[in-house]
Amino acid sequence: MRRLRTTACLILSGLVLAACSGSDAIDLSQNGPGQSSSQTGATGASMSREAAAAIASARVHFAAAVGTPAEALQPLQDGLNERAREIGLSIETAENATLVVNGYFSTVAEDGGTLIIYVWDVTDKAGNRLHRLQGQHRVSNTSGGWEAVDPATIKRIGERTIDELAGWLSRSKA
Repeated sequence: MRRLRTTACLILSGLVLAACSGSDAIDLSQNGPGQSSSQTGATGASMSREAAAAIASARVHFAAAVGTPAEALQPLQDGLNERAREIGLSIETAENATLVVNGYFSTVAEDGGTLIIYVWDVTDKAGNRLHRLQGQHRVSNTSGGWEAVDPATIKRIGERTIDELAGWLSRSKA
């Protein structure tokens, strides 16, 4: 029953959030595009040359994180930027990007904790959705809202997002 409720919440949140259009830009270009020193993934294992080339050729712009409070944006940006730099993914301005990523977040009280549900839509510059990344992360605080979510958790979501995006890029040769 718990898994059914979680799945239903995730699907419902995804549908609701997919209809949202964010207007707040996440400025992820603070360290400059393409400034990376390694071609390794989250586990430190070397990537294949093809995967590394696909990731290096992508120019990504993170346009929005709808549903996140202001205090969650900095740790999210930190996680996205740091992981992107580690793997050689270029975060660009909107003008220079070939891919645009919009995020949608919500929190739900569930089983004595808080469930963070997130969806990232990857589109081309024309707005055609190419891929969707989605996930959830549970924290043990009982509040059910953003006040239960610490900065380290949001940073991990950013890191995980980049890892999943890089995995898709390397598989799709985008």
